[in-house]
Amino acid sequence: MSIRTFQHNNKSVFIIVTLVAFALRMLHLFFMSDNPLFTRPIMDAAVHDSWARGLLDGTWPPAEPFFRAPLYPYFLGLLYKIFDASRFPIQMVHVVISACGAGLAGLSAAKLWGNRAGYFAGMLLACLWTSIWFSAELLIVSIFVTLNLFLIWLLLAEERPGWKKLLLIGFVLGLSAITRPNILIIFPAIIWYLWKQFSLRSSLMILLAGLLIPIVPVTTSNIIRGGDFVPIASQGGVNFFIGNNIDSDGRTAIVPGTRATWQGGYEDSIAMAEQSTGKNLKPSQVDRWFFSQGLKYLVNEPTDAIKLYAHKLKMLLGEGERSNNKFIYPWRDWSPLLRLPIWPGWSVVLAFGVLGLFRRSKDSRQKFLLLTIILYSLSILLFFVNARFRLPLAAMLIIPAGAGLDAVWGTIVNRRWLLSKKAIVVALALTLFAMSDLRGFAENRIGTNPFHHFTLGNSWADAGEDFKAITEYRTAIAIDKKYPQPNFYMIGDALYGSLSGLLIKNHQQEKVISLHEDWVKRFPESMTARASLGDVMLQTGNVDAASVQFEVMLRQDPQDRKANAGYAWVLYHNKEYGSAMRKFQMLNHKEQDVVFLFGEGLCLIELGRLEESVPVFQEILSLQPGYWQAWGNLAGVYERLGDMEKTANAYKNLLKIKPGDLRAEKWLSDHGL
Repeated sequence: MSIRTFQHNNKSVFIIVTLVAFALRMLHLFFMSDNPLFTRPIMDAAVHDSWARGLLDGTWPPAEPFFRAPLYPYFLGLLYKIFDASRFPIQMVHVVISACGAGLAGLSAAKLWGNRAGYFAGMLLACLWTSIWFSAELLIVSIFVTLNLFLIWLLLAEERPGWKKLLLIGFVLGLSAITRPNILIIFPAIIWYLWKQFSLRSSLMILLAGLLIPIVPVTTSNIIRGGDFVPIASQGGVNFFIGNNIDSDGRTAIVPGTRATWQGGYEDSIAMAEQSTGKNLKPSQVDRWFFSQGLKYLVNEPTDAIKLYAHKLKMLLGEGERSNNKFIYPWRDWSPLLRLPIWPGWSVVLAFGVLGLFRRSKDSRQKFLLLTIILYSLSILLFFVNARFRLPLAAMLIIPAGAGLDAVWGTIVNRRWLLSKKAIVVALALTLFAMSDLRGFAENRIGTNPFHHFTLGNSWADAGEDFKAITEYRTAIAIDKKYPQPNFYMIGDALYGSLSGLLIKNHQQEKVISLHEDWVKRFPESMTARASLGDVMLQTGNVDAASVQFEVMLRQDPQDRKANAGYAWVLYHNKEYGSAMRKFQMLNHKEQDVVFLFGEGLCLIELGRLEESVPVFQEILSLQPGYWQAWGNLAGVYERLGDMEKTANAYKNLLKIKPGDLRAEKWLSDHGL
């Protein structure tokens, strides 16, 4: 189909749908721009932000193959260059792209079932709340959805495509693949469709050439930068293992046994593969190792694997939108637009999509659409299920959903039954099954979600709104006490630690001890909790209580750094200066740290070995010139040694770092300096 034909036949569908979608997304963006995370992205969005900025300052990509498909970071980097990293206009571009996706869905439905079906499909995607929500995020999904819908629109042509059209189809598929490679699972469906619909054989080489145009530069870059053959990205095997292991819940995107942070998980997964094989591995080898572990699970644990895939299928078909970046429902509630209970969700798309798919004919285009939906569903099940992975599937299913809505409309208006009983039964059964998911789904119950309040507290803390952050942290703790969450331990240390820091910063020390005691009570196995409680007890002079915490830690792990450091300070406060000094020296020998050196210096002072303490404090200042406590103690040592000139210089250096220090000002004033 030529552009000219498109303009005459479907111009109104595309323009009207796109404008409606744009207006809704812009209104949502306006509301969301006021939330504290808008300019402080987290998790995947933070990674994208970091990579885009790295492109501009030359720190990204690193000298290794891409771990993730690179198109989106490069696209975002270009937007950062154009808009000087200003978030609102950058997100407006995402809004435009997402809105065009709705228009393309309408065009695709119009090709198969007429303009009315096109309007229904386009408006359904325009109003789909998850599509609106993700358009205001620094995530891949909006661009990926629109690329896929553009690909489907190109393919759903009535006439035999020429070589230019085939090249363009392959090129768009290639762009989508370097955005998220799992789209390549539909490549066999495209080949079958072009052969079945148009009897294309030799011309498929042109399609393949178009596909390789975007991919080859990525592969070449991986080889040149990383010295490793990685066609697009080295993440596939890791993700496959995440979704196929004995500990998988089918949705959590974390390798079991690794840190929950993005960078920490990446580093730990490499270490895991290398430790297992006993050698250094290239990224492609790490990827293959994880893929092989996932396959071993499927072979060795078939019963568990069947249960896991049944659970994934249940989540895929269920109404609940499962988050893996930040919790969607509480942030959705931030938008007065999406707060309205009028927006269609997954169940609506599923029900009408099934009705539309039953409107079959001998047209291979409809069969291709069904095969594409099935294959893409499989690509999700092979990995893990979450909201942003399911949205591209929903966007594909919306095309036949337009036909389903059209059939219902025709039935009502014409008073003529246009739907088969089988279609209604299947659609109703799937809808009831999807809605039953909400019985055990808790993420949409905002009042029982402590994780959101923790995230919101972090964002307020980053923005300097300490009291708002304290309120959110306390709310998170209170909610979990009332509605215990199985994964709350994952944020426990960070939550209590952040709250403790803010209380101390805002001079609420009287609340700190009770907070730390609650922390240890909630997480008795947490070394961080016990170390923090021990430190607080030391600071308040309760040395015996501090000693108890550090002794418990040492029984669990005699080599624990924090436990040994804490116990060294216990010895110091108990005036066992010789033992304390030896422990500080031992710790510093293992891992040089100015804190250990400082402890050693204090012990030397208490032991009366003043001259020996001088080089210790000097070493501290050579490592960390701004360590003002070292200048203060060094001044005191010089004074006791009778060197007034060095004492004066030490106090003057102290005032440069810490203006207004009363001790330094008084000494210098008393000595006329």
